[in-house]
Amino acid sequence: MTAGGCLRYSAAINDMFTGIRGTGLMIFCKPPYICAVVRPLRIVLVLFGLFCLPDAKELRASGAESCCAGVYHCLAEKPSFCDNASCRKQPGIDYDTEFCSVFRELRRQGLRPESYWGRRIYTYLSSRHRITYRVTGSIPVSGPMMRYLMNNLPFAAHLVNAYQGTRYSAVCLNPSGSRFRGSNGKNVNGVLTRVLQDGQQQNTVYFGSGGIDFLMWRLRGTGLVVLNYECPDPRTISYRLRCMVFPANPLVRSVMSFVLFRRAVRSTLKTMVDHVQAAATAFYNGEMEPIHTYPPLQTSEAQQHIQKFRRIIRESSAAAPSP
Repeated sequence: MTAGGCLRYSAAINDMFTGIRGTGLMIFCKPPYICAVVRPLRIVLVLFGLFCLPDAKELRASGAESCCAGVYHCLAEKPSFCDNASCRKQPGIDYDTEFCSVFRELRRQGLRPESYWGRRIYTYLSSRHRITYRVTGSIPVSGPMMRYLMNNLPFAAHLVNAYQGTRYSAVCLNPSGSRFRGSNGKNVNGVLTRVLQDGQQQNTVYFGSGGIDFLMWRLRGTGLVVLNYECPDPRTISYRLRCMVFPANPLVRSVMSFVLFRRAVRSTLKTMVDHVQAAATAFYNGEMEPIHTYPPLQTSEAQQHIQKFRRIIRESSAAAPSP
């Protein structure tokens, strides 16, 4: 244990309590008796950090070893960058069906452990502090509509904003649109890269970094997003959305596993899906007034998207059997 690693952790804990946007800390500290609880708690946690976090070299070493162990025990593969010692089971990890299921799913989709993205993603998946948030459901849109929105996220964000009065944003960071920066305009933001997608575009994997603000916490880190959907009929998709995050230590993991935090994350994800559903349904039903009065959708590029989306809806409606 080095002093440098301990001090960095202490600073991180302090930031977790003080890194609140705007005057959040002042708002949280009203009435005054709440401050009397928060301030001593922050001191205790900062001091606790002096005794429990390894330095950066130790973290890199443990990350490489956990990756090798995860791949070996979940996929029965030993990558070329691993030796026998690094493939030993890591303490505190049960390599059971539940833990290994995402390894096997991504491997079936073609994510090789020795690839650039494979090594990074499997390293994080091998963490003992992995947390998964799940949202499932169905929405009344066709598969082609869903694919178009997923492949044109800036347009999808504007469409939702026009109908819902929200402040979603999505900015593509490369020509293919596989890497983007997004936000719900409130408490969630991130930069994600699409690293896997099947031919039907019904199974997509994103990897990147982001954050969420919740009560007194502003939590930032690395995450994996897995979106799967099926089309039980031409007018409906059933989806399964999973967001996996990888806390750096048990303290942050305890915060992110807190029942109210988990409910808040699931609620946020479900709200985002509901907004997409409501906007797509309104557009499908021909409610065009919000489109005409929303300035970002008046550009020539946006108008092209609107025409293409209309054509997809017409084609989907023609292909669907009458109810």
